[in-house]
Amino acid sequence: MKQRLSLLLALCLLLGCPPAALAQPERVFSDAPPAEVLDFLSKNYGDYLLEDYIRISDTPKGSYGFALVAKEGARRLLGFHQEGSRMAYWLRNDNAAPQGLGQVYFNRNTPQKVITPGVYYADSLGFSIYRQKPENVEYIDQAVSYHWENGGFKLEQYFDRDFYNVMHMHVSDQGIRYQEALNGESTGFVDGVVQRDIRYANFSALPKTVDALRQQLSKAPDIPPGTLSSQKIKFTGGRKYEVYTAPSPASLRGGGGKALVSTNDWIQVFGQENGYILIQYDISATHMRMGYIDAASLPQGASVPPLNLARQSYTLVNAVPLTDDPLFSQSPLGTLHQGQSVYRLAAMGAWAYVETTLNNLIARGFVPQSALQAPVSLASAPQGAYSDTKVFPAYQAKAVVGTGLQGQVTSVSVYALLPSSPAGADALTGYRLYESNRPSHMLTAQPDYQGLKVYSLLTAFSGQPQVLGLVPVYSLSGEKPEESLVVTLAP
Repeated sequence: MKQRLSLLLALCLLLGCPPAALAQPERVFSDAPPAEVLDFLSKNYGDYLLEDYIRISDTPKGSYGFALVAKEGARRLLGFHQEGSRMAYWLRNDNAAPQGLGQVYFNRNTPQKVITPGVYYADSLGFSIYRQKPENVEYIDQAVSYHWENGGFKLEQYFDRDFYNVMHMHVSDQGIRYQEALNGESTGFVDGVVQRDIRYANFSALPKTVDALRQQLSKAPDIPPGTLSSQKIKFTGGRKYEVYTAPSPASLRGGGGKALVSTNDWIQVFGQENGYILIQYDISATHMRMGYIDAASLPQGASVPPLNLARQSYTLVNAVPLTDDPLFSQSPLGTLHQGQSVYRLAAMGAWAYVETTLNNLIARGFVPQSALQAPVSLASAPQGAYSDTKVFPAYQAKAVVGTGLQGQVTSVSVYALLPSSPAGADALTGYRLYESNRPSHMLTAQPDYQGLKVYSLLTAFSGQPQVLGLVPVYSLSGEKPEESLVVTLAP
């Protein structure tokens, strides 16, 4: 019993609560609720128990009142703001206070400085909510504190006791400083973001242990160099939006088709397209997601530029996973196969942001830049003084004629974009050169050039023909004049 009383005293010293408050024989309100508050509760929460009421005066925006109401352990925090001579209802949060049966009450915060090494308290104006479980009436089992900061009430401190182990958390916009409440042996700081606004705070969702802090907390990452850049926008809290991999509700959706973003955490915004904005947000400390949400979710007055994307066609040199989390978990949305066509939209460090199809749906995500290969095209063939390009049902070909300083023909080549042919098929073996309708040399196969088949003749021409004809020769069917390339030379 003596040990329990010591624990109780230590908690009261840490949190600034009067020990006598823990042993109240019956419910006594911290402050008397005014008539208009009682009338509001009677009309709207007649089947709820009013557990406590407190008034916080002298904020820059006047006085506020807070009420705790509960029904079978389901607890709501209700807020009131003084307008003239009356307290007007302005807040309902079903998650701001600890939940469950037991004695729950307010305590007015006493402005204080550092009282324990490693845990820092600013001079604050606000209140705490304490909960004692029915079976542990000698202990404060849970506590959460809100204070006035930057124009509103913000989460400042909390703890959730596990028997003798009490890990006290002090919250700021930069992260959470933790300390073992009794002896201060375990202290530290974890970077990350939690929702601090009293309108959207969720006590049950707060990490209560050091391990949970490290697993859950994260902060917006730095974006690697490339063509994507982000801005951090503070969204209206307490909301969730569906997330898609592309700017359309008909596109693939991550998270097994259930991807959602909560506005209670950080959100990076990259730009907007087609009425949607590209964002990155966290799922856990080691898992992020990039995707699109409706642009209507932006807070009023937010300015987001259009996405700066450029569609360039590529193919994949090998099978690769497509991910919506390139900077952290790299969890795959699915696998893209070798040779699959994609559009490269942007670059982000070693990653390419691409659009393709996955599971028959439009999908955008990231693949390694090294997995991309520009598609084979006749546009990559060298230029010559004279040329002719034709597109046939089965392939494309371009004839290129090189000339010397005096305009004489020095080389003739054909670059062909051919489909793969099975063994034994009627394959293209070369081109027969015709000089002004007279058959002459044969153009033979040379090493491939950027994926193109090459057939060339490198020889000096005795005369200066006016027209060069190039007729393909096949292994089985021979010459096919209907697929000829014709180059007219200047006189």
